Amino acid sequence: MKQKLRRYHTGLDCIIGKKLDKKLCEKLLLGLPDLMEMVTLSKPMITKGLPNLPGYTGFIIIAFSHISFHEFSDRKRIWIDILSCRPFSVNKVLDYLKELLDIKSIRYF
Repeated sequence: MKQKLRRYHTGLDCIIGKKLDKKLCEKLLLGLPDLMEMVTLSKPMITKGLPNLPGYTGFIIIAFSHISFHEFSDRKRIWIDILSCRPFSVNKVLDYLKELLDIKSIRYF
């Protein structure tokens, strides 16, 4: 009998107080897997947006799926997507992100 695969998905739409730079993006992508006790399978991939779409986009592959984000610097907004096949503490993730990014408000999607 095949084992049923479980998914754990958290999507966040946040207003942030900090302006992102490449170093902060790397800290976000490398800090979350450690916090979630996940193994990374790649280095962080981070790219800067276009003049008409300012902000950063990044992702990292983890052993059980991925973590990605899209920042909209002109609106002080970031969307963060965490998908895993292993459970993780959403509360730990939120505490980490609140401190790292100076989150002012959060909506879940």
